[in-house]
Amino acid sequence: YVGQNRAAREYAARILPPGGLAPWSGPVPLFERFPTLAGTAVPRLLDEVCRTGRPQGPEAAEWPLPGPDGLTVRISSEVRVTPADDLLLVSWERGHESLMAQEAQRLVGVCWAEWSLGDGAVEVSSGFAHVLGLAGDEPPPGLLELGRRVTSQSLDALYRTVHHILLSAPVAECDLHLTGPDDRIVHLIAEPVRPGSGPVWAVRAVLHDATSDRRSLALAERAAREARAQRERADTVAEVAERLRDAVLPGFPAELARH
Repeated sequence: YVGQNRAAREYAARILPPGGLAPWSGPVPLFERFPTLAGTAVPRLLDEVCRTGRPQGPEAAEWPLPGPDGLTVRISSEVRVTPADDLLLVSWERGHESLMAQEAQRLVGVCWAEWSLGDGAVEVSSGFAHVLGLAGDEPPPGLLELGRRVTSQSLDALYRTVHHILLSAPVAECDLHLTGPDDRIVHLIAEPVRPGSGPVWAVRAVLHDATSDRRSLALAERAAREARAQRERADTVAEVAERLRDAVLPGFPAELARH
């Protein structure tokens, strides 16, 4: 049987189509009230909690909810199931924001990381390995280890960026050219993390895989240089041709030259 709290009822009233559900009259069987939930991960999560006694999820769950006049609403949630004494608490994050955030990071090649200066701990987002090209089981590198993964020129840029952050710069950024077969370029934007007005105790950064952008920019700049060089060569050839013509052809008065 399922019960709902106030937030769940308000969400249902706002999202679900009018008449899509019978008026709430108290606890009812879960799959009787939401039959299309049976085709999602929810039944398996419930079974796993009953079998293991451990919380399950989060997992994405999407299901259609038919309404009147053929209208169907798509419900998207990130579902968790947690044991609570002899009850099971089914909770969801509306619109599975965390999953959408992960997919957004993957699509644009962006991630975040926070390096603790005290104990060396590293916290990263799910897209960190993808942006840096790490193996799936490879632990995220600390700041020193990150320095070993970049070229010598980028190492200087990384040290300057961290130095500015430690000197209380509000933000600092640089491009990091990673060593490796794909010549990856990562743009890093960092800020200090401190408790109130105390000393910096961590460095937080957003990292963006800028390889494609930087290569496109380099190609565009090279094309512009080649175009300028071609124009300069054309101007030089035209000037030489004019001087040769003046040297070879006899001079005529202006009145005759027009004829």
